[in-house]
Amino acid sequence: MLKKEILEQDKETMNLEYNLICDFIKLRHELGLTQQRMADEAGVIRELIAILETRKKTPQITNY
Repeated sequence: MLKKEILEQDKETMNLEYNLICDFIKLRHELGLTQQRMADEAGVIRELIAILETRKKTPQITNY
């Protein structure tokens, strides 16, 4: 039973991460920002925005 609960939590976390990325992309587009402008506003490099948007890496969400 515990293993099933852990798998459900992992699935929920993955869904949250995926939705966060989708919302991030949607917001950037709605604001009419380039990846560079978004990176400048967030204080990160543009490549990080590209990596997130192509889902090569995902933001980590911790549920505590």
